Amino acid sequence: MYFVGKGLSIIGIDFSGRLIQIAKKKVTNGKFYVMDFENLSFPESSFDGIWACASLYHLPKENLPRVLKKINLVLKKEGLFFSLFRFGEGERFTKEKRGSAILERFGAYYYPRELEILLVKAGFHNIKFELDSMDTGEWIGFFARK
Repeated sequence: MYFVGKGLSIIGIDFSGRLIQIAKKKVTNGKFYVMDFENLSFPESSFDGIWACASLYHLPKENLPRVLKKINLVLKKEGLFFSLFRFGEGERFTKEKRGSAILERFGAYYYPRELEILLVKAGFHNIKFELDSMDTGEWIGFFARK
């Protein structure tokens, strides 16, 4: 809703069909698809920007380089990429409270330099990081250009 409110055309993806249904109801002038970000099926140079807020950190570390390369491929020249990752080391399952539910979720944790190396190898430049502390823990947000 935020991006549409700023006059942008948006396409949203999620692995969950239920979350896509909710998105379609809330943002009627957006396009939404059930899709796994490990298998993006958009043509090269499709997007001016990609916003992947707190989603890619659910990938096993060994899968992230391939996904970052695909994200780079579907961005237009000088396209902007934002993502938010957990700060720290390793990979693990954690229990998180969401409303009345306790969810067990997988997460990969990174240090800024570790992410920077992966982004550069995937073809990104002009990388800017910011560390942020939230009630869910420490996070690294970054913007990068294709």
